[in-house]
Amino acid sequence: MPRFVDKREYDIDREKSVCFSGHRPEKLPWGDDERDEACKLFKSRIEREILKAYEAGCRYFLSGMAEGFDTYAAEAVVKLAKKHEGMELVAVFPYGRGDSPRKRKLAEKAAVCVSISEGYAPSCYMERNYFLVRHSSRAIVGYAGEAASGTGATLRMALREGLEVIMIAP
Repeated sequence: MPRFVDKREYDIDREKSVCFSGHRPEKLPWGDDERDEACKLFKSRIEREILKAYEAGCRYFLSGMAEGFDTYAAEAVVKLAKKHEGMELVAVFPYGRGDSPRKRKLAEKAAVCVSISEGYAPSCYMERNYFLVRHSSRAIVGYAGEAASGTGATLRMALREGLEVIMIAP
């Protein structure tokens, strides 16, 4: 059973925290085909950046739990945590508790889950992105350069807030 905490009660060391932001499948070159060699390479690059952050002392990895980059990163944390003591996934949902079997499975493996809003609200995605940035010192971003996107907005927010940003182009 996933452990959900109220967003106002979430308090983990920001200096040891990394957030993820990236594109959904429809904006990735391979779409939903995760068997595509380019997708496999992209996922291995995500794992390498997570390991670099872990080696630098980061232990908490916050995923916004959107399909695509966010779930790739969350799955990588779950996989890597088996061999890296203290590595934890924090699942941050914009609303609810996971709208797919894949997300619910990740929530069950997360150290803690946060839901920004009980139900959908027009601002819940941007509030989720702000939560990710506000609780992290680093951001790993899967970004193809599209400024008019949630990922672009989160990237700009992270830069304004002084986060160390690691970019991975799909």
